[in-house]
Amino acid sequence: MTHLFSVGSLVKSALLLSLVASATVLDRADAECQTIHVRREIRDLLPHEFAQFAEAIKTLMNGPRPNVYDKYVEYHMKYQKEAHGTPIFLPWHRKYLKELENELQHVSPGTILPYWDWSADAQAPELSDVLSGNYFGGDGQGPSQCITNGVFKDFKPYHRADGTPECIARKFDQNGRIGAFANPEELLDIITNSHGYDDFRAKLEGYPHGRVHNGLGSSFSTMASPNDPLFYMHHAHVDKIWYDWQQAHPNLANDFGASDR
Repeated sequence: MTHLFSVGSLVKSALLLSLVASATVLDRADAECQTIHVRREIRDLLPHEFAQFAEAIKTLMNGPRPNVYDKYVEYHMKYQKEAHGTPIFLPWHRKYLKELENELQHVSPGTILPYWDWSADAQAPELSDVLSGNYFGGDGQGPSQCITNGVFKDFKPYHRADGTPECIARKFDQNGRIGAFANPEELLDIITNSHGYDDFRAKLEGYPHGRVHNGLGSSFSTMASPNDPLFYMHHAHVDKIWYDWQQAHPNLANDFGASDR
């Protein structure tokens, strides 16, 4: 039986998923999708919309362990080699996000994954409201590096990376501050000047994407990072950047090969 997130299964669905507008509505009159879900920046959600999203995540976190949420962490850890550092990085994570989004809609119809545009916070990420108690909490505290604020601060992970605590843990990489993330101008340069899909993929995965994982540190820099719901906001933005590249280069939009020079 082929697993949902195996590379073989992923490749079969990658072309279809690449046609889905993951961050904005397609304005093509002949768009094939009957229902297009619009992902919005997390800070654009009204308070009741964020509360609905957070409650849907918590519903997936409930139930006998391993629960639905735990299984998505397991998938990310199980396929870490296939899904990272290879051309499949972007389509694998697009499918992964969409499947998690489907789970959210099953328990809370109408709930859509938001994204975190961390490029808007590039120069001082630690000051972002996204990393405050209003949303996902901030730096970890004490020897355990567990976060102590935010709506998911009490979650206890089931699958963890070796040596990480039983909590959502972060360790900002500059003693309570976070080194700069990629800014909008840098992202535009990657979108505009990359030579084909895999050059774009490698540039996006290596610095803008990886910088966020390493900047937040601790568990967020491991393959168990989906324990932190902020992971999905981060990767929804990565997926948006891929979508922006696809829109800018429609002749390459469905390419997943090694090089298009």
